[in-house]
Amino acid sequence: VGLARIAMSEQQQEQAATLLNQALKLEPDNLDALLTKSQLLTSQEQFKAAISPLDRAIKINPLLQSARMMRSELYIRTDQIDKALDETNILLKQNPNNGLAYFTLSRLQLNAQQYTQAQTSAEKALRALPDHLMTHFILGAVHYAQQNFEQAQLYLEKFVAAQPEHLIATRLLGAVYLQLQDTESAIELLAGFDNRFHSSDAPLLNLLGRAYLQAGDYTR
Repeated sequence: VGLARIAMSEQQQEQAATLLNQALKLEPDNLDALLTKSQLLTSQEQFKAAISPLDRAIKINPLLQSARMMRSELYIRTDQIDKALDETNILLKQNPNNGLAYFTLSRLQLNAQQYTQAQTSAEKALRALPDHLMTHFILGAVHYAQQNFEQAQLYLEKFVAAQPEHLIATRLLGAVYLQLQDTESAIELLAGFDNRFHSSDAPLLNLLGRAYLQAGDYTR
């Protein structure tokens, strides 16, 4: 398993798969090998296949929260939303202070447009994990959806400062600035993103056009 992890870090995926298969042949119930195999398959975007080693790991140890967290994420990626929700509820029943489980629950609730519940879950996640950036993003999106633009600005600015290349968060923060009539900040953010990454993203360019319009710069 150790050699497989080294191979994965060196992008030698075929070698990693061979080593993991050897490990599981020696010890079929080796939890480290099962979780690492799922990680390898996930890195190859074989999301459905990556669930199988986790099924076995959880059967061996139903309290293995790391495996359940990984499986809930894979359920989301394979559009098995009901299973993802069930998995998250099991995690929270096992550990009511699991910040990552609350984060996953907030994502599911946001996607279902359950904004009040998503906000509550994300706030619980942030209490457990104050520096978890993606929770700040979720809270920014939730507050934007509820038209709480100043709160959305607070969370999204922290996220974008840490991940300036994140397209969706940049668009969302730009939209927040426009709602707050902060045209200068909107232009600085969106034009800066466009200049750095040569964006061909139509929604971002549309927001930038609206910002220039709001500023009276009709040519741009």
